[in-house]
Amino acid sequence: MSYIVETVEDFFAKLDKMQQELAKFSQEIDDRSEKIPALLRNFEKAVFASSEDMKLSSKNAVDKAAQNSLANLRTSIESWRHKTELDRKGREFIQKNEKYLVVMIFGAVKTGKSSLGNFFGSMQNLVGFWISHIRRTA
Repeated sequence: MSYIVETVEDFFAKLDKMQQELAKFSQEIDDRSEKIPALLRNFEKAVFASSEDMKLSSKNAVDKAAQNSLANLRTSIESWRHKTELDRKGREFIQKNEKYLVVMIFGAVKTGKSSLGNFFGSMQNLVGFWISHIRRTA
């Protein structure tokens, strides 16, 4: 019995370590992701502040090309801003629902779909029972 207790405790210790490493990695990603909008705003300010100093006319071919480039750059920046906002919303959704698992089971009638669902539903209680039982007997 002590072998089982040691194995289970070792398994949970490894899970805890993995969870800490994943949390650290996730925090690093979140920190970097939070910096992106500010970097994008600074980039936009730098580019368009310098372009305002230029006297661009629509008669000169070089000026027209510069205006087109600035317009394309503005469109790209708006696209980046939109994509980073979608990414932020997606990360918020994941954080809010990270402890849930959605499983869809398809099959013919009377093939055990409900039994499988009931089995997984009871596993949560069974695992909790065995963990508490093992720790009490150790």
